[in-house]
Amino acid sequence: MTPLTCSCCGSLFNGIQETTHDDGYGTCSHCVTTVIEPKINQELDKIVTVLEQRGSKDFLESFTAKDQVQKRQFALKCVEKGLINWSFGG
Repeated sequence: MTPLTCSCCGSLFNGIQETTHDDGYGTCSHCVTTVIEPKINQELDKIVTVLEQRGSKDFLESFTAKDQVQKRQFALKCVEKGLINWSFGG
């Protein structure tokens, strides 16, 4: 473990340096769970809404049966495959 400064809240914590370009910085677990993950879920929920609004009848039959976590995973896969263009916070 390395002493790091949280790039989100500025607090000091011991963690693992995940990137080489941010020497001495990282994101503390508190910010990951209270800031980062909720923001990511909020953005994925926007994609889910678009999919629900624009999906075909056949697609919606299976998609609406999924729980929210599964819908978010599907939305993320669509972004990763380039099927949906998305920018964080955009």
